Amino acid sequence: MASMNLLYCFDENYNVQAFNSISSFIENNNCEISVYILHNNPESFKEFQKKLKSKDNIKELDIKKFLETSFDFPNLHESHVSEATYYRLFIAGYIPEYVDSAIYVDADVICINNIYDYYNDLIKRLRDSDKTIAARNTPFRDEGEKERLMKALNIKNNYFNAGVMFIDLKKWRNLKIEDKLIKILKSEKNNIKFWDQDVLNKAFDGDYIYIDYRFNFIVDQYTSKKQITDYKDILLLHYAGSFKPWTVRGVLNDSSEFYQKTYFKSGSKSYHITHTWKLHSLSILLKSLLTFKIFKIYKPVNFFITVIKSFFKFQ
Repeated sequence: MASMNLLYCFDENYNVQAFNSISSFIENNNCEISVYILHNNPESFKEFQKKLKSKDNIKELDIKKFLETSFDFPNLHESHVSEATYYRLFIAGYIPEYVDSAIYVDADVICINNIYDYYNDLIKRLRDSDKTIAARNTPFRDEGEKERLMKALNIKNNYFNAGVMFIDLKKWRNLKIEDKLIKILKSEKNNIKFWDQDVLNKAFDGDYIYIDYRFNFIVDQYTSKKQITDYKDILLLHYAGSFKPWTVRGVLNDSSEFYQKTYFKSGSKSYHITHTWKLHSLSILLKSLLTFKIFKIYKPVNFFITVIKSFFKFQ
């Protein structure tokens, strides 16, 4: 049976999101899937690991504890990301040697169509080339921001979004990419803005296979459901940035429907909702009732009940 390798790096705060992401690949791809995870606390993922292992097309589910504790990872203070974003710089030491290729996926990526054939083609292209990764260039809304970022890091070519990367792991190991990344992590500590993504871009500096929007369709607060459905060929949705489809504000944007429907399909009977600040969430919920916006989303009653219940849970 055909197979696909997925690689994730996350911590316990993203257990549900990662489970949802993996479930979306299982749901939409008729092939065996092996999943390799770097995690700060693997024990916390056991419940989800058990559910995933029960799926017919899961070939392997390997979760490793991240052990590199001597690094001071930059720019994490008051950020919406945790140190787990840096774990992917160290993948060579954790992924089994027999795994020679994979697609790295952020935990906030949802698969909405069958990607296996494209995956196979891209991995073959990587193997036949001198490139180590394939990625999509980041669509900056502010080109000035891009120029300032690339100048600060002395990146001369292009800048990619690291939320989805097709990786030739054999080349990654042979070229000792990890050593290069660690050197950059230390030397560019004061210039890093977008965490390990900056480190990866500094290391590759445009030397990668370019992939298009289908493989990493960026969803933010300006994206609507219609914009997504107007494209018939999107494979992966990436809920990048601080605007997330599991917050009250995020759910009220109809683009969140793809994430939440996947969550329902994976066995949940209610919405996945988290809060950064519950009072703010309550304010947004009340406003959505007054403007009738809540009635335009998927399963509005379920959403309302879930949010109300969530206010009384410890998070």
